Amino acid sequence: MITAKAGLIGLTRALAEEGLGRIRANCVVPGAIDTGIRPDGRRPPFLDEAGHAAGNPEDVARAVLGLANPGETYVTGQTLHVSGGRFMP
Repeated sequence: MITAKAGLIGLTRALAEEGLGRIRANCVVPGAIDTGIRPDGRRPPFLDEAGHAAGNPEDVARAVLGLANPGETYVTGQTLHVSGGRFMP
C-alpha cells in the first residue's frame, strides 16, 4: 500500500513537471474516511483505529473542488493529505 502511494505521488510530480504551464497535476490522499460501506456489508465504526472521528466523503470532495477550481492555476505537483491533521509530512 505504501509503495503504491509513493508511486502515485511520484507520477503526480512527473506529470506536473512534464506539463508545466499546460496542465496541473495534484494528488489527494484521504485519511480515515467514513463512507458507510464495508465489503462485509456492515456499517463501519465512526472512529478510526486511534479512536478519532473519521472524516466523510464531503471533506475529500471539498479538497478536490479547491484544486479543480479553474481560477487556481498555480498549484501543481502537490500532495494534499485530507486526514484531519493525523498525517503531516
